[in-house]
Amino acid sequence: MIWGIHYMISYAPIADIMSLRVLISIIATQSTTLLYGIDVTSSFQSNIFTYINKRHIIRLPVFYTTWYNSKWPRHKLDPSQTKNYVLQTARSIQGTKDAGRDWFILLDKFFQSTMHMVPATVTKGIYIWKTSTTTSYLALATADILLATSNHQQYTHLCEKLHQYFDYTT
Repeated sequence: MIWGIHYMISYAPIADIMSLRVLISIIATQSTTLLYGIDVTSSFQSNIFTYINKRHIIRLPVFYTTWYNSKWPRHKLDPSQTKNYVLQTARSIQGTKDAGRDWFILLDKFFQSTMHMVPATVTKGIYIWKTSTTTSYLALATADILLATSNHQQYTHLCEKLHQYFDYTT
């Protein structure tokens, strides 16, 4: 799909090629800056949602009580009450029409709230991460993260926090 031909609006803002070129140019001028690549392997499969409309309530199938009672005999369910039992499930975002947008909203919230990063105002998908000693830059392209930092501890800290919510490879 080509922007401007097949679609006009990006619902999942990501760093475009010009932003990446600028970021790499900045890195090239700083001899101590390292570039780290992270791929979030569990993207679009996350069930971390706080919105009630992302949750589903389903009535238990008739056979469920039999299966449940065989697995947990100490905590039996009354089969005659099956119609009164429901399960709350979290819907995965994979396969939904808003999957890209929902994934971006989830990561954007993670970067801003958990990591205290600030999104760049000029371009999409770029975050600035300032600490007392270092300024780092993060570029987001769907489930791929490019971190430019001169402080390896920031990379380690990001990986530790990512690991709490997502699966990833480096």
